[in-house]
Amino acid sequence: MTSTDKQEESAHPRPDISVTKSSPNKKDLMISYSHADKDIMLKVRDNLEKYGISVWVDVSGLSAGVDFLSKIGEAIIDCKLFLSLLSSNSVKSKYCQDELALAYVSNRAIFPVAIQSRKDLLPLMDTGM
Repeated sequence: MTSTDKQEESAHPRPDISVTKSSPNKKDLMISYSHADKDIMLKVRDNLEKYGISVWVDVSGLSAGVDFLSKIGEAIIDCKLFLSLLSSNSVKSKYCQDELALAYVSNRAIFPVAIQSRKDLLPLMDTGM
């Protein structure tokens, strides 16, 4: 590793995404999705949990009477990996865009998963996505 590589690595540290047993509040992974894609999200969540990965999603991570924006923000900051389910619905969603932006500025590892074809999604995305 060169000194330039070391400087760049220290300026942009890689997030820790190793899977470990975590506390009930902190999860290995947070899924961002459009509620129109809830059925797909549930399948993804169930498969991940089957392999011991703790997952935070709003359908199970929120209870009545809580400040949902605050809880979603906390889940993004606390997770090791941010998984974004990309669809025409999520790409157009202000909530999904805000969640992605928070994950990015919080230096979360971001893993996009397209659930629609690239040709359908690209025209809907702005340069920030």
